[in-house]
Amino acid sequence: MLTAIFFLALGLSGQAHSTQSSQFHDRGYASNCMTACLELQRTLQSKVSFPNSTEYVYEESQYWSAQQSSAVPTCRIAPLSAKDVSQAILALKKNQCQFAVKSGGHSAFRGGSNIDGGVTIDLLHLNQVDVSADQKSTSLGPGNRWLDVYSKLDARNLSVVGGRVADIGVGGLTLGGGISFFSNRYGWACDNVINYEV
Repeated sequence: MLTAIFFLALGLSGQAHSTQSSQFHDRGYASNCMTACLELQRTLQSKVSFPNSTEYVYEESQYWSAQQSSAVPTCRIAPLSAKDVSQAILALKKNQCQFAVKSGGHSAFRGGSNIDGGVTIDLLHLNQVDVSADQKSTSLGPGNRWLDVYSKLDARNLSVVGGRVADIGVGGLTLGGGISFFSNRYGWACDNVINYEV
């Protein structure tokens, strides 16, 4: 059984920064978020998408819950690296723009991984699965869904303490504890994490 090293790239703060939609009617707040989005578009370029763009619409369609997919962030950011996430967080903080973080998008409640008026950081491209040379641990990106992780590890005749539902995201499940089919023997997914890169 592999122990997991998770690259969560900031999945820790998604719910803490998510806010109800009624708070986003303040024009100053909306202006702050648009300023942050435009600033990030200059540095992160195609990783930033706006409502009605192909990328934005695709990312919105990837939620399990209709409540989640119906939230309308000012823009969506799909980082390719921890550096991209860091740049996004710095710009959002500087502009006082709240954000949500999406790993797999399986949260059932509004604001769990999408946000009205703020910015959603979608980790879908942070989806690496790297097995250590001794095959005793693996490094998983938070944008993975468990089906992808299991498929890649199964090819090596390996497995990991992870989600019981294929469509669940690695980041959210692990931060929420993570009940696994292997939990009786190895504990929850969070018990098997060696470290997080934040």
